Amino acid sequence: MSSSNLCTSPHFLRALLDHAAVSVFVHDVRGRFVDVNAHACASVGYSREQLLECNVSDIEQEHQMVFEDHGQGVLDSGEVVRQGVHRHADGSTHAVEVHVSAFEVNGQQLFCAVSRPLIDDAVHQTQSRSDLEQSHTFERDLFQRIFENANEAIAIIDHEGRYLRQNQAHLAMFGFSDEELAGKTPAIHLGPGVFADVGKALADDGEYRGELTSRAKNGVERQIDLSAFAVERGDGLPPVFVGIKRDITKMRQLQREDVDRERMTLEESLRQAQKMEIIGQLAAGVAHDFNNLLTPILSYSDLEVSRPGLPDDTRSALQEICTAAKRGRDLTTRLLAFGRKQRLNLQPLDLGDLVAHTMSMLRRLVPDVIEFAVSIEEGLPAILADAAAVEQVLMNLATNAADSMPDGGILRIAVKQLAVAEDNRLARVLGTAGTFLQLTVADTGHGMEAATLERVFEPFFTTKDADKGTGLGLSIVHGIVRQHDGYITAESEPGHGTQFQVILPPSDEAVVAPEAPKPVPHEAGTATILVVEDEQQVLSLVIKLLMGSGYHVLGASSGLRALEVAREYEGAIDLLLSDVVMPGLNGHELFERLRPERPELSVLFMSGHPRDGLVPQGQLASGVRIIEKPFTAEELDARVREELAMRKA
Repeated sequence: MSSSNLCTSPHFLRALLDHAAVSVFVHDVRGRFVDVNAHACASVGYSREQLLECNVSDIEQEHQMVFEDHGQGVLDSGEVVRQGVHRHADGSTHAVEVHVSAFEVNGQQLFCAVSRPLIDDAVHQTQSRSDLEQSHTFERDLFQRIFENANEAIAIIDHEGRYLRQNQAHLAMFGFSDEELAGKTPAIHLGPGVFADVGKALADDGEYRGELTSRAKNGVERQIDLSAFAVERGDGLPPVFVGIKRDITKMRQLQREDVDRERMTLEESLRQAQKMEIIGQLAAGVAHDFNNLLTPILSYSDLEVSRPGLPDDTRSALQEICTAAKRGRDLTTRLLAFGRKQRLNLQPLDLGDLVAHTMSMLRRLVPDVIEFAVSIEEGLPAILADAAAVEQVLMNLATNAADSMPDGGILRIAVKQLAVAEDNRLARVLGTAGTFLQLTVADTGHGMEAATLERVFEPFFTTKDADKGTGLGLSIVHGIVRQHDGYITAESEPGHGTQFQVILPPSDEAVVAPEAPKPVPHEAGTATILVVEDEQQVLSLVIKLLMGSGYHVLGASSGLRALEVAREYEGAIDLLLSDVVMPGLNGHELFERLRPERPELSVLFMSGHPRDGLVPQGQLASGVRIIEKPFTAEELDARVREELAMRKA
């Protein structure tokens, strides 16, 4: 064959193309390869047959540039040189320089792309591999340092539960060296039962989280928070498990101490409440007996002081006796208030109006060096309260505040509505959430230390001098507030004054203007009255007073004796005037026994200690009328006439 024929031989051209030291890719206008040489196949890792099934986009990362940016340029100029990135069959990439030229074969437009690798790319790939290796080394070192220096104890165990590694915190927590843990499981410090439970959770769920008790090498038990999870290794290898343990012994100890402190506080509060209840019962009992003693003193002195022709010095002495007896009556009222045993005359009241009306009295009691700051919210709902009792609360708090500011200051009194949410501590104390009324009394005085503040409502506790306070004031306030189903709080700091807040429930009832009292006629009495009193001195006094007013009086010193007297008396009995608390048969039981026999009988109870069903929860039962001891002769006469007038009506 001649040389000219050899050069045009297809076999020659194929051999020439395949032995070229560059990659040759021939593709059509759509980017589909129509021919490639052996070097091209080697450069991208595909066989010739595979490449002829491919498109430029399969190997050229920036293939869009060929058609969009340079396609027309190749057709216009005949050749374009550019740089690109070829993608190997294994996913790796390498930078190339490509010479693209256009030609036609049998009317078909084709492109010949001759590419060679950029020299810098080889260096770049070598550098990339080096950087990757360095990155992996850095990450291994980094995680190794994190593992070893973590505050939490970390351990790795294999799929059979044996220890593989532990960090320094784990070693410090449990005291077992790497050699001692080799071949061991966490049962060494958790115990076999707990370890089995943890292992089951890891096998079922791939993770575990909980608090456990563990034992260190030296026998010390610790509470730990364990977070364990599985780590898959791939390639068919079984997983390993990582356990992160945090020592919560101190935290749990502190929590237990907090619980113990709270329990002790609650126990102390209970003891204090029991003590106050006992003292309250004692105070109520003392008040009952004391009122029986005061009744003849007050009534006789009141009766004698009005006698005509009495010497002035005798009249003056009797007046002093009467004044002292009334002060004693006030004291028993305070004792009953402290014990929450006094009778409350509950009515719908406007708390704002009550505070406003009390201010004139307060301004006379409080020294001029003290400035008032009064704030009363408008549109307040009513409260169901005893006006005198609430007034006593305000007077007591205000005078205490004034006493704490001997050199002057500001006394703030405010009334407003208070919204209490369900999650508020006050809702638990008050028994319900909702809207309440808040009375605030605050001063700018010397304040109180925490130890004093804790005892501020204790009976007989006071920081005042012996001649300036009994220590009953705030305990009485506390009793009155609780009797109104309210709550009182105190806040104070030395040098920053004191603030009391009284929280009272609202009432659905509207405030009713009080009716003017009806005059009672003072003509001589003509009715028959049965007087029952177990205190002989009081019995004799009441009989004498009633007989002096013209009444026919029957007397009995006990409930059982009163039954006999009533049954023996053949005439009508208009009124039963009976003590409440008596041995054997009390006043209420006596009236219930007499009523079927004498349905016309009215009753007026006497008591220095209203209770025994007449005053459930401190309030008068419906239809029950009572006169409280001690009373004056005039007060007794007025009440008896009132009861008899109601009977006639």
